[in-house]
Amino acid sequence: MLEDAFNNLLRLKQMSATLNRDADTSNVLVSPSSYSRSMAGPSNVEIEGDEFVLSKRNLEAPLTEPKRGDRLVVGGNFYSITHIIPLYNVGGTVMGWRMRSG
Repeated sequence: MLEDAFNNLLRLKQMSATLNRDADTSNVLVSPSSYSRSMAGPSNVEIEGDEFVLSKRNLEAPLTEPKRGDRLVVGGNFYSITHIIPLYNVGGTVMGWRMRSG
């Protein structure tokens, strides 16, 4: 139930993207995230980069999960994934990932 609500919210702003790792490519749907800009921190710390959320349902073979160093192409823009944060449901299984580029 939580995973269905998660995916329904992501559908509101989904964009087509391509996730690349070496020779492997997967067409995915990602949603932009502004989570990192909402985090509290020291006033002299700037968080740079873009952030996207990827649902596990939108990831297809041959890639089964994003990894640091993967390349994401969204709307003609190229991003290199520097941080990956798994998003868990109540049962403790991964339902998606927050991916940040730097």
